[in-house]
Amino acid sequence: MREDEFEATVKGYLMALSDGHAATPDSVVAGARGMIYRGGDPIRTTFRIDEYASRLGLIEEMRKLRRLIGEEWEKID
Repeated sequence: MREDEFEATVKGYLMALSDGHAATPDSVVAGARGMIYRGGDPIRTTFRIDEYASRLGLIEEMRKLRRLIGEEWEKID
């Protein structure tokens, strides 16, 4: 997955949560895995989304996503 696609996936996930929809981070983690395999850094990308997450009141959710992505990265390494 390209960086811009991953960013859109994360934002879509956050928007779904803020709208009260049931959402799981599975697609975000899968996208992160794709970025990692292509040599990207999905965790760094999530830091650019923090302001957006903060406006939605979901900064803690971003921290959870980073932990999940880190766990996935450990599985790959």
